[in-house]
Amino acid sequence: MLFRLSNIEKSYGGYEVLRGVSFQVNPGEKIGLVGRNGSGKTTIFRIITGAESPDEGDIHSINNLKLGLLEQHVDFQPGETVHTAALSAFQKVHDIEAEMRRLERQMETDHGEETLSRYADLQLEFERADGYTFAARAEAVLMGLGFDSENWSAETSKLSGGQRNRLGLVRLLLSSPDILLLDEPTNHLDVHAVE
Repeated sequence: MLFRLSNIEKSYGGYEVLRGVSFQVNPGEKIGLVGRNGSGKTTIFRIITGAESPDEGDIHSINNLKLGLLEQHVDFQPGETVHTAALSAFQKVHDIEAEMRRLERQMETDHGEETLSRYADLQLEFERADGYTFAARAEAVLMGLGFDSENWSAETSKLSGGQRNRLGLVRLLLSSPDILLLDEPTNHLDVHAVE
């Protein structure tokens, strides 16, 4: 079992959205959640990810389960390009690299054991986080989802709805979640993009 919902209930302002929702997701399963607009599918995703709490019921998951949610409307930072949006999935790698650069400047004058040890730890952490290959991975996933290199400098604010969805999926896949939660993933996509 990866996670389980047991007898989940959720209401908004007296309007009952979910009642008695129970299901379990096991490793390797692919599950589709189907229902009319307004039937609570997005609410279930928000409860699974912890963005909302159920009014009643329990949620159980394995330790350190990493969930990835592609929401119906994908947002990007102002001024972000296709390439920088993809690379933003590696924020941890960027943070490690920035700390390594800071320590490199510090080591010009500080040769202490504590500084050298911290730098060695960061190098190992950087390698484990795919620090040497993350850019190539990002570019491969961009290409695989239809973003040719000449499109990488395009600002995300100028993308179509379908392109924004695909770029959101790029970012989500690069974050390497244990479970992908896709909320209306085919919105704004043509047949080729859906395939």
